[in-house]
Amino acid sequence: MSYKCSRHIPYDQKIGLYDDYLSVASLETLTTPKEEGSTAPPSFEALLTLGLILFSSTAFNEMRAIPVIFRGPMDALYEYFIRLDPATHEIGDDSWNQCYQWLWAVTVDAWRDASRELMPQGRHLQNQFYERYASNWETSQDLVDMLKQFFWTEDLVQFQKASFESFKANWEER
Repeated sequence: MSYKCSRHIPYDQKIGLYDDYLSVASLETLTTPKEEGSTAPPSFEALLTLGLILFSSTAFNEMRAIPVIFRGPMDALYEYFIRLDPATHEIGDDSWNQCYQWLWAVTVDAWRDASRELMPQGRHLQNQFYERYASNWETSQDLVDMLKQFFWTEDLVQFQKASFESFKANWEER
């Protein structure tokens, strides 16, 4: 079934204030280079907005195609997370920290392709994610419990659970 608009909109007409999600002012801190000398990190709300876009794109799109609406937030969060100082991972109170961990998990999950294989960028990000936060979870069920406090799908939970168990087994062998 196709949808037909009741009014004619010329192809080159701009609809709304912004061309895409990444033009929204609250997200510009993630998509534009930091000005020299600027130390202002992106707002937590901007990070959360990008995470919600990623979650929605993976939860409701089986193909895991990479449209602009998906690729922009995925790249922006990837760049943000890999630039973080490894020593800085605790922000605010416990609920903020858990939300931050959810953002990492969703961003890692976004780097899986249509066959559900993790792309190289996702593996790199996942290793950083577990190195930062593995001490917060004694078992994979602790990770699952954290994820289920937020938006989640069974696919996301099972992927993170299996990945964490593999990481933990490899970590103990070292």
